Amino acid sequence: MKRIGLYAGSFDPPTKGHVEIIASASKLLDEVIVGIGVNPEKKYQFSLKDRISMLSSSVESFGNAKVREIKGLTVNCAKEWGVSFLVRGMRNTKDAEREIELAIANAALHQKIQTIIIPANMKTASISSSLVREVLNHGGDASEFVPPSVIPYIQ
Repeated sequence: MKRIGLYAGSFDPPTKGHVEIIASASKLLDEVIVGIGVNPEKKYQFSLKDRISMLSSSVESFGNAKVREIKGLTVNCAKEWGVSFLVRGMRNTKDAEREIELAIANAALHQKIQTIIIPANMKTASISSSLVREVLNHGGDASEFVPPSVIPYIQ
């Protein structure tokens, strides 16, 4: 059976940490779907089209990762796409609590799905999309926090 994972997020914008998690997942799984969610209650700095483009360029070298839009609940897309594993990143203990809660909820909604939590490394653990947006909104240079394919979008 093919091991398909889904790594979902808003990726507004994608960071080096996101790409690191995708790289790790691509080594563990046969296929990694990077799902970009759209929450109508959330205001995004980058359009869905741009976020898909930024991430697609960032993961194309992995060979087994592709980017798709998520509509609705992540776990429902996982069922529809034949996903067996939800991939999640973890930067700190605050993330750990939230990720465990999500894993339990997702397992209740889809009994055949497992969550893989991949810890960030020390170089990327402090990077978040929120940090990148804050730096950008204050006129700073956030290029050290994002993959090269994202730099043209943030300049």
